[in-house]
Amino acid sequence: MVDGLSQIAIKKLNKNNFQVWKFRIMNFLMGKGYWEFITGDDTKPPLPESPTQQQIQANKTWHEKIRKVLYWLSVSVSNSMIVHIQDAKSPKQAWNTLVKMYSTNTQARKMQLKQELHNLQKNKMNISDYSIKVKNLANALASIGAPVDDEDLMAVTLNGLEKDYSQFRTSIIVRETFPDF
Repeated sequence: MVDGLSQIAIKKLNKNNFQVWKFRIMNFLMGKGYWEFITGDDTKPPLPESPTQQQIQANKTWHEKIRKVLYWLSVSVSNSMIVHIQDAKSPKQAWNTLVKMYSTNTQARKMQLKQELHNLQKNKMNISDYSIKVKNLANALASIGAPVDDEDLMAVTLNGLEKDYSQFRTSIIVRETFPDF
């Protein structure tokens, strides 16, 4: 498929990557000229009682585009997410379901993410994976309206490092300005 998702690397939507997934899918659909099907700006062409061949073709093309966008959305979410969008009648409905699920500011989700962030330890992860994990948790919190500032992110990150990193931790703490996260 020339215009498919297989051309680009989009990690499937899961409970921890909504913001990144949303950004990539939104830009993918905009780049392909299909974002209007998510916003609802592209409406079904009317099909009168005695349609012309051109009207029939326009209606068929519109339905094909709708199915294409729904397909792209379905293959870009993890298998456990399919159940939430499988009955959607339009890409807009599927999109809105996912946005509502992941953008809703629920106290329980916020507390769970905050606990996960504050209890995170590097342990056997390499430093790059550890930093990505911290950033992903911060992004998940931001997506539900609970952003974590860079100073707090730095404190959490440093606290999760093993004793082997004590000199590094000290060198960061004594700086006048913290590095951006």
